[in-house]
Amino acid sequence: MTSRAADCTSDPVAIAEWLASRNRLDLVDGYGRRFRARHAGTGDRWDRGADTARNGYPNPNPGDLVMSMGWSITTLTTG
Repeated sequence: MTSRAADCTSDPVAIAEWLASRNRLDLVDGYGRRFRARHAGTGDRWDRGADTARNGYPNPNPGDLVMSMGWSITTLTTG
């Protein structure tokens, strides 16, 4: 997914949730991959958020954008 607005937003979690609310789950995964590619070196934080979501726990650190994206994308795509 390519979007200038999505690249410039200060709240990418909101973009992912908006896509899901519009039944565009087909774009949510791609948006997550694009976010990860643009934030190289943060995989451990993404993975912690994703692991927490897979285990059914709430977002462990809402103030951490990368961890929140990992949690949100996982929650939205594996429900």
